[in-house]
Amino acid sequence: MDFRWLNSLSEEFTGIGIAPTPREVLAMQASVPILAQKHGHDVTHFWGKLTGTQRAYLIIVCYTDGLLGEKTYYASLDGVSWFGLPLVTETLLFHCSHIRSRITGNPLTITKVNHPRKPIPFKEITALIPPKPRNEEEEEEEEQQEPEKEKDEEEEEEEEEELPEYESISITEDQRVACIVFIIDRNGLIFPQDSLLWKDVGHVMLNPLFKTVCDDVTLDDFCRLDKTVRGESARENGIIDTMPLLSEDLPTRGWVISKESFSGVTKISSRLWSGLCFLTKDHMWGTVYLGNGTRNTDFLFATE
Repeated sequence: MDFRWLNSLSEEFTGIGIAPTPREVLAMQASVPILAQKHGHDVTHFWGKLTGTQRAYLIIVCYTDGLLGEKTYYASLDGVSWFGLPLVTETLLFHCSHIRSRITGNPLTITKVNHPRKPIPFKEITALIPPKPRNEEEEEEEEQQEPEKEKDEEEEEEEEEELPEYESISITEDQRVACIVFIIDRNGLIFPQDSLLWKDVGHVMLNPLFKTVCDDVTLDDFCRLDKTVRGESARENGIIDTMPLLSEDLPTRGWVISKESFSGVTKISSRLWSGLCFLTKDHMWGTVYLGNGTRNTDFLFATE
């Protein structure tokens, strides 16, 4: 959600989750522009609030060189002091997927993840090769070397026995937060069709003529901003119509759309992530996540 629209759309957070307090919003409005200017970001979005058992993280995403440029995520406990979230790798995602405990709200909390140690393949299999014929001198030399080999084998076995059965990995909570944000944000930014225009081949901009979504709006009227799509095949006037549709998201039936006629607000709520919601009101739009970082396993079970 664009930071410029946070004040206006924050009134619509009711019922989504634990929304940021007015004090937190005021603190972010004062600190985020300074952070963006310091690190050279040109676009800032409020990503959401991730609640822990003790405290909650306020999370923003900053873009460098437009919405299709480099993304950097920051987190804060008070809306004033910000720290960058760690880089997410496939290995880190694998480790974090085995953690079942809730986040606490302390970024320095360490969680241990145990993985079974991988066995050495073909370790206990001996090659079926017949022994070569030897003369008496070679046999005597081998008999003398056998006691030494047995000692070496015993020492190796003792060393192997000392290795634990499980391999322990330490994961800090800021790494867990980074993985949660990455997974939720993996498919890209959601935007209404015609709300963005191609500025050039690799850049998009807000459409100044966009007023609001239509009355009979459906999921086909919203898209995902995919970085791999470029504007070479853009229509006249820069209209973006080649991005993936929100209705194509997996799992199917993962989004529920509703519109409030009296306020003109359209909400698209996620069934997979409780607290993940896309809002649009007049020309303003954006996605916000207000939850505890856990998926709705009941919905996943029902769709299998």
